[in-house]
Amino acid sequence: LDEKLRKADKGQEAAEEAQSAAERRSAALSEELDAARESLAAAWSDESEARRLAEAAAEARATAEREAAALRVACEVLRNSLDEEAAAVKRAGQQVAACSTRMQTLRDASSATF
Repeated sequence: LDEKLRKADKGQEAAEEAQSAAERRSAALSEELDAARESLAAAWSDESEARRLAEAAAEARATAEREAAALRVACEVLRNSLDEEAAAVKRAGQQVAACSTRMQTLRDASSATF
């Protein structure tokens, strides 16, 4: 009977040790699970931030493309306006030259008359 009691005590001690080891392992696994959850949340946050930044970059690019197109149009309008101004200045220069030639002709005729 004593032998059976000793074996039962040893069995109970072994069971208690196994239960204690299982509890420690459960606690370690719980900590690992918590760390994995935190890591997943951080990764999700990083992915969300990357997606948000990519969307912002796409919007900025689209805005820059629209502004560049508007600037190209404005430059073309300005170029056309400058071409028109240059043509007007050229015409005015030709008119001044023609006037100068006429005035010289009138002077020559006037001095020949007197």
